[in-house]
Amino acid sequence: MITEQFNEQVFSKQVWNEKVLASVTPEYFINRFPNQINNGMITENINSVNLSTIYFIVSGSSASASELVINSLRSYIDVKLVGIKTVGKQEGSITLYDADNLRKNGPNFNTNHRYALQPIVLEITNKDNQNEINGYLPGVTLPGIELGEDYGNLGVLGERTDPLVERTINYILTGAKGGFNSQKKEHIKEISNSKLTTPIGNNMYLELK
Repeated sequence: MITEQFNEQVFSKQVWNEKVLASVTPEYFINRFPNQINNGMITENINSVNLSTIYFIVSGSSASASELVINSLRSYIDVKLVGIKTVGKQEGSITLYDADNLRKNGPNFNTNHRYALQPIVLEITNKDNQNEINGYLPGVTLPGIELGEDYGNLGVLGERTDPLVERTINYILTGAKGGFNSQKKEHIKEISNSKLTTPIGNNMYLELK
């Protein structure tokens, strides 16, 4: 949906241990740009805005899928960031169930067992074998502006009253990184966030097939 000119080219790659990589066809570990959605019943073309440059507003909670999109796109188009350093979570996990083959509803699946294991088993890179284990820092890892939230003036999410949105629009229109109250604010340490109250939180996982 972001850019359509790279259909079927490598979006991201899964990096497992040598035993797994040797046991499965290499194409299994490659995720490619699609131009269609196929849910098994209907096939639809994906509409795209065909961007060659994209700006992401990021925070200390940006992780997993958010970083995956940033990392994968930077191999193809200009990626710019506004915000503070992201988490640096480039790993993925699988879910192992209490069954003979460790799959959900597999042979002798124990329906009374209410727990499953979710070990981290793979790394995810872009087509150039890159990722950032320490996170993305705007203006350092990728072009952009390091700017923290002003917790005394958050504005309205998605509106130009949100200082990060307004600053990003100004950056897009003028290319200016300075001015517009650009001083770095001392980053307040986040104690918790709403994502941490959900069962999967910041997890990124694959369902074994």
